[in-house]
Amino acid sequence: MHHKSTNPSPWTSYSFHFLEAWTEGLVLLVIVVILPMHALAIGLFVLIGFIINVYGHLGYEIAPKWLRHTVLFQISNTSVHHNLHHSKFTGNYGLYFRFWDRVMGTENPNYVKEYDRVQQNRVNKKGSDISLYVDANQTNKQSLAANS
Repeated sequence: MHHKSTNPSPWTSYSFHFLEAWTEGLVLLVIVVILPMHALAIGLFVLIGFIINVYGHLGYEIAPKWLRHTVLFQISNTSVHHNLHHSKFTGNYGLYFRFWDRVMGTENPNYVKEYDRVQQNRVNKKGSDISLYVDANQTNKQSLAANS
């Protein structure tokens, strides 16, 4: 169900089959049983996971343009990174960390160019550094036109 969304939105972040959602929830229960944690730590873990998941499926890029030239860009994912996963269905499997896709050779080879294009469009279309809709369908149309 989750990957039916080729141009994700925040709703996509928790669009899972019931059994998959139940299984993912059980992982937290197992961790708490094995490694008892304070209720606040569990709450923060769930909240931060939720925020990262929604950002990864946002369909908008909100990361600042300067992020591109930092170590953080080399390590962590952006909304563009995960949006490519949903539009191409191969590569960019990580939701939290980009370096795993780089280590395993599964990162989309066009990711950095796509990120730069989106960031450039943010400035050109908006006149500011706020946000731009990452339209995977438009990207697919451009890719198909370029390959024709």
